Amino acid sequence: MVQLKLICFYVFLSLFSFYSNQSKAQNCEGLKSGTFYSYPKNSAEKYAIIRNGEYQYEKDLVNGDSIIYKIEWLSDCKYSLKFISTNAKMTTDESAFWDKHKLVYEITGSTSNYYTYKGYFDKTSNVSISADTMWLKEKLNTSSKELIQIIKSEIDLKKAHFTDTSKYAIFYLYREGKFAASKMDMLVYFDNNLICDSKSGSSYIFKVLKEGTFNVSAVEPVSKKSMVLPLTIQFGHRYYLRASAKFSVNMYGIYTPLLTLVDADTGKEEFLDAH
Repeated sequence: MVQLKLICFYVFLSLFSFYSNQSKAQNCEGLKSGTFYSYPKNSAEKYAIIRNGEYQYEKDLVNGDSIIYKIEWLSDCKYSLKFISTNAKMTTDESAFWDKHKLVYEITGSTSNYYTYKGYFDKTSNVSISADTMWLKEKLNTSSKELIQIIKSEIDLKKAHFTDTSKYAIFYLYREGKFAASKMDMLVYFDNNLICDSKSGSSYIFKVLKEGTFNVSAVEPVSKKSMVLPLTIQFGHRYYLRASAKFSVNMYGIYTPLLTLVDADTGKEEFLDAH
């Protein structure tokens, strides 16, 4: 269920960040029906996608979960997906989200083996939430490209027995409930992978599976104002990142996203308050 995992409601849709240099597709008629395969970046997941008439069926080839969308072609190479049903358990927040929103995809290029696309919530003038490749044939050999995983709670983290010798790092992201621009949405990306929509009073825990320096970015989806913060990850360490806003007048409002890396003592206290 590649689309559902785009939002951070513990159904962590992977976020897509592969950008193709292929030329724009001139004719997408052959892509409007058939079976396709997706291997999202930053995941070990595999999906089979079947388009048949007015519906698109997706099956997770790892756990067997499935989802059904109503598909509408908006133009030759642009289509929308409206959630219909799934056999996976959904929260009230997830159900409410999919009642209000749809996904829009634009095919950007194609070859005899695959096509590339960009994805958006509701319309293509919004901030892109995905850019990846859809394959026309199933891959027999695939390797995990997983970079970051969401952890549901501190209890799950304790079960993992995290220590300074662990082969991963822990990344805490939180947004305090009372500050200016508290109603502002903030899309947060880790190495160009959308990891959540950070709302006022929200908090998330992530496991980072690779070392190195990665860009964490926050984008306000209406004005598209953004901030990028480089974050150097070392296994066995914890990182606390506060999401807030800074005063900056623009045609959409007066605030833009602000990301601040804070020390462990301050971060732990603020995270618990937001949590």
